[in-house]
Amino acid sequence: MSDFSKIAEQALTSARTMAIKFRPHLAKTTFVMGGDFHIDIVGEGNELMNSTIELLADLERKWSRFLPDSEISRLNWAEGQALKVSDETLLLVEKLIEGWNATGGLFDPTTLPRTIANGYAQSHSDASRITSLPVTATWPGDVAGIVLNREKHLIKLPLGTTLDGGGLGKGLAADLAVEHIMKNGALGAMVNANGDVRVSGDSPDGNAWRIGIEHPMDAKQEIAQVQIVDGAIVTSSRVHKVWDGVDGSTHHLINPKSGLSAQTKVLTTTVISATSAQGEVLAKLPFFLTLEDAFNEISILGAQACVIDEDMVMHTTTGWQDYQC
Repeated sequence: MSDFSKIAEQALTSARTMAIKFRPHLAKTTFVMGGDFHIDIVGEGNELMNSTIELLADLERKWSRFLPDSEISRLNWAEGQALKVSDETLLLVEKLIEGWNATGGLFDPTTLPRTIANGYAQSHSDASRITSLPVTATWPGDVAGIVLNREKHLIKLPLGTTLDGGGLGKGLAADLAVEHIMKNGALGAMVNANGDVRVSGDSPDGNAWRIGIEHPMDAKQEIAQVQIVDGAIVTSSRVHKVWDGVDGSTHHLINPKSGLSAQTKVLTTTVISATSAQGEVLAKLPFFLTLEDAFNEISILGAQACVIDEDMVMHTTTGWQDYQC
């Protein structure tokens, strides 16, 4: 290569680097689904940001168990009757069933009656929002008996079975928001759905997306950092959603075997997975299984995990180190 060619190549590389550094980048935080959703869009502007925020608000209107006219609430009150729902709610219920199947029932989307019985009927972010269920609601529900008619957009829950999109709904919302952003011309996107982080495409600096893992006991500190190009980083915690229940201090992670808050030394689980919806399913396993069994299941399903226990000891799957900064 001639000196002129080398100089031209260096100039082109420098120009590309400068273009990456100064590409348009927009960030905004919106409160939805009971928490902050932080949205980063690379290469696009306000119009796409606004449509993404509206998408998230629409998903809350359809999925929130705290809204009596949401599609999930109407399904829970249908008492065995089929109900016509939107594409998004059909997808949510499909993902809930997939999670139940993939974990042999350890991920249980039908624990809502137990969650309410344990003292979590009222929204922690809006006291005016209270979940109610028909007297027929029971736990465990019959996930295998749920009937989906994709052609007619109908869902029929067995009598007594109720659903809560919960964390999976939050993760799926992040997945759908990032998909929406990328389909509409962005170069890259990140949605941090109150702890469920989904990324795709270019980061603002053109490198892999670098995500901090929050310290379980101090939200202002990071206990680790990881980097991914395309995928999700999801954290589940038994520390933050805690209240005084019928049996004393309790939390939202219901053991599918007992119907009570999981008794475990695990404080938080962080999962690196293909999607946030998948990560939400897998991040529950260490709260219900031994770490060995949970890590085995998580690895088999193509993900990696990091667990922080009460002694502040970090436990990781073998492949976690490939992502840690």
